[in-house]
Amino acid sequence: MNAPATAGMADVAASAPRAVLHVGMSKCGSSALQTMLSLQPELAPVAAAAPARYVVLPKDGALVTGEGIGGIARRVPCGYAISARADDLGAMGWARIALLRRELARAAGDGARLVLSNEGWAQEYADFTAGRFLERLELDCSVLIYVRPQVEWCNAAWWQWGAWTGLGLPRWIGRQHERMQWSRVVEGWRRVPGVRDVRVRLLPPGIVEDFCSAIGVASPGEMIANRSLPGVVLRVFQRHRRLRPGAHDSDIEFAIARHLELPRSRTPWVVPPEVAERVITRCHDSNVELLAQLEPEQRERMRADAAWWDPTHFTSRRLLPWQVRPPVPQDVDQLAAVALEALHRLDAHCRELEHALARERSRPWWRRWLAPPGTVEQEADDAGASP
Repeated sequence: MNAPATAGMADVAASAPRAVLHVGMSKCGSSALQTMLSLQPELAPVAAAAPARYVVLPKDGALVTGEGIGGIARRVPCGYAISARADDLGAMGWARIALLRRELARAAGDGARLVLSNEGWAQEYADFTAGRFLERLELDCSVLIYVRPQVEWCNAAWWQWGAWTGLGLPRWIGRQHERMQWSRVVEGWRRVPGVRDVRVRLLPPGIVEDFCSAIGVASPGEMIANRSLPGVVLRVFQRHRRLRPGAHDSDIEFAIARHLELPRSRTPWVVPPEVAERVITRCHDSNVELLAQLEPEQRERMRADAAWWDPTHFTSRRLLPWQVRPPVPQDVDQLAAVALEALHRLDAHCRELEHALARERSRPWWRRWLAPPGTVEQEADDAGASP
């Protein structure tokens, strides 16, 4: 069900750029969605819908669009580009806001809807309300939020953040109870000035397809990004904390997922039955409210899914300890073999790049300037192919 328009929307000019804000939740497919948007920022419409264009609000500098988004995605460890957090938006002066306002209007000048994303925004609705960022940017926004059953979220979020905080799992989950009241987040975003409506979707198997269908654009296909690492790697992180020193030091995970050909496996299930029961009990009233915030088909799906309501739903899962465990020799041996294979591939690639760079540096400056695009890459390929 779409939420009603906020009172502030009456003051929004009819010419204000229309925007879709994907605000999360965290651990609800955001990486796959943001990877797709970064690689293909121009989204073709379906039927009578307007096209959509992904744009990025940076911490500083001008609005990032088009190929600039791909440039960021190629440089950062996660492989995608997202907009700045609320704190960074709040630090922007009037001149920066005025510049971004003009650039947003220019980006939507052909009638395209603008798409902006940051999964951290979900819990920042109070900052957006106080700062009136969307009104100051003169955006007419629809908000899209993805949610999943809280017990499942706890297990995924524990391995993303909690395991690296120094807290035990029961204590860490206890600190998340307020954040897991999804209905409060939805109501909070309904009150943000500049928000026309809020849509809530249950996390589907394919978030890219669902997102594109929800906003009326053609899907380019699912993207695999930030895939959960197998337990053997997570256990190595637990035993060697220098590899994962803090809750937000996750760059190594993206590197491992890119270069190690690891077997697909589920994240270790570590939520004990008594903790699952406590989470479901604490979130029950909020989940009842969430039912009323969903569209009819989504509402029926949630009502029928025992993961939202019944802690015994999780008893069939193999429960593993959340604490640090000693290494299993066979698993560690397999991981070592995969890591050595990756090192071999990366070494070959680095040597090719070093050879191409050395050839380029030895060329006269005028040849470097006059060489047609792609010449250096072709020479590197030729050199790599020679015996």
